[in-house]
Amino acid sequence: MLVLLLCLNPGLTSTGSPSARDFIIYQGEYDQVTPSTAYNPNEKEYLVVWSNDRPGNDDIYARRLSAHGKQIGEWISIAAGAGFERRNPDIAFNSAREEFLVVWEEEPHAGYLRIQGIRVSKSGQLIPPVIEISTGSALKNCQVPAFSRMFSNRRMPGFMGAPSR
Repeated sequence: MLVLLLCLNPGLTSTGSPSARDFIIYQGEYDQVTPSTAYNPNEKEYLVVWSNDRPGNDDIYARRLSAHGKQIGEWISIAAGAGFERRNPDIAFNSAREEFLVVWEEEPHAGYLRIQGIRVSKSGQLIPPVIEISTGSALKNCQVPAFSRMFSNRRMPGFMGAPSR
């Protein structure tokens, strides 16, 4: 179960303390770990990504939330399937293109760690292809991708390396 405490549209309670509530994003058989969020100010929505801790095949999922934490649509399978461990997702929003970029660490069962990514539309649709961010022998065993926190609301003006439409 992934329970996430976010200060979505925070306000104050009658006692003057911040009002925030926790709510279930996803409830599944295995532990859901390493969540990350990005905000789409155009639609006033969040996209939350996380990995599950499924023995032998960790996968990456996402879910859209309203500014008040209400689930929008079903959960989204970002990267899933047998033969790979996928962990440590991170996410950013491109307000100019109105899309998200999700990145993660991927380890084939026979191979080395690499960083992958995929663009996601504001409505939660995957925009192929998967972007191979770390490739080649010089970039073996890349781990724990992350976007710079210097961008306000985890928004980036553009995605370096992302193919154009």
